[in-house]
Amino acid sequence: MSKFYGMRNVGETILVRVALGIIPLLPRWLVLRLARGLEAGALRFSRRYRDRSMANLALVFGDELTEEERRGIARDALYSFIMVVLDLFWFSRWTIRRIEKWVNFDVSFDPYFQNRPVIAVSGHFGNWEILGLGTAVRGCPPASVVAPMQNPALDRMLNRIRVLTGQQVIPQKGAVRGMIRVLRSGERVAILIDQNVIPRQGGVFLDFFQRPVPVTPVLEALVEKTGATVVPVYSRIMPDGRYLAYGGRPMTPASLAEWNGDWPVTRHCLADLEREILRFPGYWNWMYKRWKYIPAGEDPGRYPYYARFLE
Repeated sequence: MSKFYGMRNVGETILVRVALGIIPLLPRWLVLRLARGLEAGALRFSRRYRDRSMANLALVFGDELTEEERRGIARDALYSFIMVVLDLFWFSRWTIRRIEKWVNFDVSFDPYFQNRPVIAVSGHFGNWEILGLGTAVRGCPPASVVAPMQNPALDRMLNRIRVLTGQQVIPQKGAVRGMIRVLRSGERVAILIDQNVIPRQGGVFLDFFQRPVPVTPVLEALVEKTGATVVPVYSRIMPDGRYLAYGGRPMTPASLAEWNGDWPVTRHCLADLEREILRFPGYWNWMYKRWKYIPAGEDPGRYPYYARFLE
């Protein structure tokens, strides 16, 4: 098995090096067309992607959408995800010039730029990678928490791209201390809220589209210890290949009084992400196993086919 993974790592590394040499040289229109071609091929040959995406869409939308409508959302979401990958490569050359031309910030993003310290919270929605590159070009780089990849060489290459414009990378292990240090210095950190963090890793179960899912509890600790403003942030790719970056509803320590119960900051961010997914469902990563773990006492019939009880 280790030999297999070693060979796969070598293959992945070679493929990424080739992509880094070719994709940045392509005109923008060809990058968009390439993404559409890859999306069509992936949908045709990846039954696992189709099944997982359709199950997640059925969980959220039920009978509100026809099967064909759900398939259309799955196609758009896969295209959006492929653009995240391709644009990591495309923006690695002539980065500042391309960011200034192809990434536009809506006025709703201003709370991120105007407040310090700030916790920028997003999800696997649109292009979360472009937010780090783009805000850094605007002079407000975040320190982003990044989970390590299985391929160390690939991990190093992608992190080199992430820091091109001044963004910092905080390793996932020991990330809380690093984030507190950054926030106490009056700077900004970025977190993705829609990842599975099970209880033995410190996670807590909170509702996401009316089903409990395991999430990180780190937001509460960061706000309590640093007094940072929490700003939900998103991006969407437009038909011409430009990105629109915009913000959700900010949360300050003073506004915590508006919420009853535990985990108010995390629940606020989950609710904001839910609203954005419902507004623009074709931008969220539906193939992710977001409802993978079923807490004790929950009805497994309310969860997708891939879910299992948490041991």
